[in-house]
Amino acid sequence: MKNNFSLLLAAAMAFAMAATSRAEDGSARGSAAAVIARVSGEVLYMPQGEALLPAKEGQKLQTGDAVVVKEDANAVIVFSDGSKVQLRESSSFRVEKLQSKLIEVRLNKGVLEGWISKVKGTLFSGRVFKTRTPTAVAAVRGTEFRVRVSPQGLTTWDLFRTETPGGFAVAPLVQAKPSQPAEEGIPVALKNGERLVVEKSAGGGQIMAAPAPIPPTETPVRVEDAPAVLAPPPDNTTTKEEFQESVAAKLEPDSTTTTETKPSPLQNLTASPSSP
Repeated sequence: MKNNFSLLLAAAMAFAMAATSRAEDGSARGSAAAVIARVSGEVLYMPQGEALLPAKEGQKLQTGDAVVVKEDANAVIVFSDGSKVQLRESSSFRVEKLQSKLIEVRLNKGVLEGWISKVKGTLFSGRVFKTRTPTAVAAVRGTEFRVRVSPQGLTTWDLFRTETPGGFAVAPLVQAKPSQPAEEGIPVALKNGERLVVEKSAGGGQIMAAPAPIPPTETPVRVEDAPAVLAPPPDNTTTKEEFQESVAAKLEPDSTTTTETKPSPLQNLTASPSSP
């Protein structure tokens, strides 16, 4: 009896330690997941601390994993909250955090187009989605946007539409000393149709001018152009039915006037992804 009790106690302690570890690293039940949903051309995938490998559709991404998109190529990454990002050619991207309340990605160079869902009544309610570059960071919700990072480190943010007032704010990354990590400066909120440019400086990012209208020659990022790809279930969700129930009311109805009928998030889960 005593030996059985000791075994049970040891098992309970091991379970508790594992649960704590999963919570700390963002892999607890219901935490966010990310998948490379579409690949066109030469796209490489680099697990954290490992060598580059050819990227494959359906490849799951973990915190610290990187995706490199070569010339004349592109890739689509979809998250379990329904958000999607498309990486254009000559882009370098990394997953920084995957948690139920915080998804954070980083674009080191190239072009990223984002369709960030406005979650409601799901496992991800209150979720913050952050996009970082070498000079700035944007917190986004219910948004379609594009960000470019030039080889010289110039970051250009274009906001095409946001459903939420203040749903797109860009903060420069300021580094007081080279030995210290960069911190977020004062954020600047953009309105629909505005562009903000953050220049690279000795102390990090620097906003040189107020937001200005996006040039009319710029191709917009629109919700109807979002890639038709499946959203993966959250990590450690026990059943598909549980996940479907959690996303049935994920997205709020579009407040803009449109004649198009949009598929529900639940339909997206069961539909087959379109070919590239």
